[in-house]
Amino acid sequence: MEAKNAAFQKEVTQVDSSLNHLPTYSGMYGADKAVASALENCSKEEQGFVYGIIRQNFLVENSKSMTEEERQANISHGMKKAEYAAGNLIPEEKLRHLFGRYQ
Repeated sequence: MEAKNAAFQKEVTQVDSSLNHLPTYSGMYGADKAVASALENCSKEEQGFVYGIIRQNFLVENSKSMTEEERQANISHGMKKAEYAAGNLIPEEKLRHLFGRYQ
């Protein structure tokens, strides 16, 4: 029985869903570092939500097939989602540190 179980375990493929929460990098070191710092105490789900906003709404390579009007609407939608994330997921002291750099 143990041999059968061992053979079965060799055939099982484990999927690491934590890869869905990997950071998205914009290529701007300061901005990327600030986002990572702001999210360091957030859960993987919260980090995934924020990085998903960045991927879906702000990165240029994801908007190549859009018209200018669609791209602007996508950015606007991303800003609304980012506002929600800032108000509900990221601690206030992190926000002050993050936005203090860009004022």
